Amino acid sequence: MDETYYLRFPSVLKKALLNRKVVFDAFLICHYEPFFAYRAIDRKKDDGTPINRKDFRSYAELHVDGVFKGRVRKNISFYGCSLFTNLNEMKEKMNCKLPGISDSQKIIAGYVKDSNGPCAVKNENSHVDWWLFEGCDPSSDFEVMS
Repeated sequence: MDETYYLRFPSVLKKALLNRKVVFDAFLICHYEPFFAYRAIDRKKDDGTPINRKDFRSYAELHVDGVFKGRVRKNISFYGCSLFTNLNEMKEKMNCKLPGISDSQKIIAGYVKDSNGPCAVKNENSHVDWWLFEGCDPSSDFEVMS
């Protein structure tokens, strides 16, 4: 892949790609039709804060320089935003990982668009990795589910 493409990403992913700590895998899709997906975001039940770019941060963006629990992550998924195309599957996965999801998280739903960045969809489940370009904010394409 052309290194100039890497310059389009937030600094933490851009740095990891340019330093060859991570690479995009064969599942990467750069051009695709918009599709509907779901994401869990951190919000208390009574928190009415509008959806914003912070709701789409990757683990790498949340943990400075891609460091998580003292280790540099070499998995490209660590640098992407995680979504699901199947709501029930997302709820099952999130309930297993985060007990009490209803008290601390809300589910948002909207359209994943290639103008915001490439994605990867693996056929064995409905999970989507979405790597947002620097400066892209997909929040206007998503709504909080009731």
